[in-house]
Amino acid sequence: QAIYPAPQPDAVRAIKAGLTDANSVFNAETGNIEALWINNAAFPFDSVPVRQAVAYAIDRDAIVRLLFGPLGLTKATNSLNPPILAAYSDQRAFAGYRLDLKHVDALMTADGWQKTGGIWQKNGRAARFSIQSTAGDKRRELTEQVLQAQLRRAGFDVTIQNVDSSTLFGQVLPAGTFQMGLYAEVVADLDPGLCTTFCSQNIPSPANGNSGENWTRTNVATLDPLLEQVDTSTDAATRISASKTADRILAAQQVTLPLDPLPTIA
Repeated sequence: QAIYPAPQPDAVRAIKAGLTDANSVFNAETGNIEALWINNAAFPFDSVPVRQAVAYAIDRDAIVRLLFGPLGLTKATNSLNPPILAAYSDQRAFAGYRLDLKHVDALMTADGWQKTGGIWQKNGRAARFSIQSTAGDKRRELTEQVLQAQLRRAGFDVTIQNVDSSTLFGQVLPAGTFQMGLYAEVVADLDPGLCTTFCSQNIPSPANGNSGENWTRTNVATLDPLLEQVDTSTDAATRISASKTADRILAAQQVTLPLDPLPTIA
């Protein structure tokens, strides 16, 4: 009588074609954020300019149109806070990251990289990294293929190394044995806050029993007090201001790149 399908390409196509004797609704104002989660402690992403260059190498809007254009969703999301928490975030924080290959070249060159055979090189090491996601997910596999092609044109050598979800979330991400992950963050409630995933004290370590959820190893001194304020303040205006400022710092450091607000479908 009712279905709640994942936003996979076949479901999107079926809805666009029309379902006999059925009604459908879909909404992008969700609690979901699909992003490229970057290990800030792993080469080559231990360099802020490299993380920024990768963001300028990707046409995020084109990816969103490919996946969800038939539903009318054509623009990338620009905050690591999901759209449902827009009041507590700067939903334009990452908007400056648009495809700009000249900007890629400028950032990489200033950071000491040179192109050899079309791939950036520095100190004998190539700008080579892998993307890991959940094996068998057709939408993510398509996203990875597009990303691989876009990044290759910008001088980055990218491989795809997907694993099953239990391995990805139970072993690879917590241990930090990855460079870039493609997956969704889904809020569990409507209370805003990103400290769990981006405060430095939540990087998995012996201090937190290796249970911290800051899998991207984000470590930005100016970020911690703001995200802690969002979690602890009882004043709404203070929380909103701190959260929006934190969004802009996350974007400036390009710690992780948001892609799309996964639409919910009924």
